[in-house]
Amino acid sequence: MDKFQESELKLCFYFPYHEVSGVPVLFFRMVNELAILNKLIQIYVIDYSDGAIARNLIINSNITLLPFTDGIPIYPPVDAILVMQSILPYSIRPELKILPDTKLVFWNLHPDNLVPSLIPLPYVRSFQNKNFKLYSLLAKLLYPALIRNLREFTEQAV
Repeated sequence: MDKFQESELKLCFYFPYHEVSGVPVLFFRMVNELAILNKLIQIYVIDYSDGAIARNLIINSNITLLPFTDGIPIYPPVDAILVMQSILPYSIRPELKILPDTKLVFWNLHPDNLVPSLIPLPYVRSFQNKNFKLYSLLAKLLYPALIRNLREFTEQAV
């Protein structure tokens, strides 16, 4: 953390969710620990006012809650690094407005986060994971534009 002591680092964690689950728990633990470790890190959290992360934040001067409301646009702070669970680009909530200069960290918490489902049912996802070559072929045939867009998105991010 020494290199961050010279200037303020700004992080913005995004995961609006009401229920306690893996991502909110990981994020609120990370936010709370970072806030305690280094007062020069300014941390923003985008969550519902009564969301799982918001309910578990410690009271600390370097943590700011940016309340998320369904249907209302929200912009992460311009100079903050946006940290969010990796998801398919078309699944990003329309309320979240990511400006072109925003630095984005996709935190991959589950290996299937970036794999589109042909049909979003648990047994179909299980089948496609066990037969990935067949799934890849079907996806290329049935969803060529989606596959192309995902490839372009991931190549652009690298």
